[in-house]
Amino acid sequence: MNFLIQGSRNGDRLHQQIKITMRSFLAFVILLSIAVSSCKEEDPTPEVTTKTTAEKLQAKWGLVSVIDYNYIGMTTDLDGIDTVLIGGANDFVEYKSDGTYEFNVDGDQDVAAYKLVGDSKLIMDGDTFDITTLNETALILTYKDRESEDWYDNVVTLKK
Repeated sequence: MNFLIQGSRNGDRLHQQIKITMRSFLAFVILLSIAVSSCKEEDPTPEVTTKTTAEKLQAKWGLVSVIDYNYIGMTTDLDGIDTVLIGGANDFVEYKSDGTYEFNVDGDQDVAAYKLVGDSKLIMDGDTFDITTLNETALILTYKDRESEDWYDNVVTLKK
């Protein structure tokens, strides 16, 4: 009888060990499932979308300044710099997709046509400006007068 009791006890111990092993295994499987499901697949490298010059230009830009660089006669030897205008809180130029631009500068408001020539020139009101800088936050336009007796560059700085 002692043999049966001891065998029964060994069986109970074995049964308990199996229960503990099964519980541990089940806990491990649950934790592994949680760990695997919480891992996200890495996003592939995002596509770089490059905006065209027209898309970058077409926005509302706040006027920062208009500065004239005056030259000696018909040379590019600097004679002086004049700050023509410092932009106020309500001064802006907005280029629209329909080929017009609206501006409000120092109380003057108007709508006129513009034309983008390639990626580097902008014609507004008959004047051709070089696009010196154009990115997501800054636009700098330069008009170069080379027809008068005293040359000058008119530099318009805008920001978003």
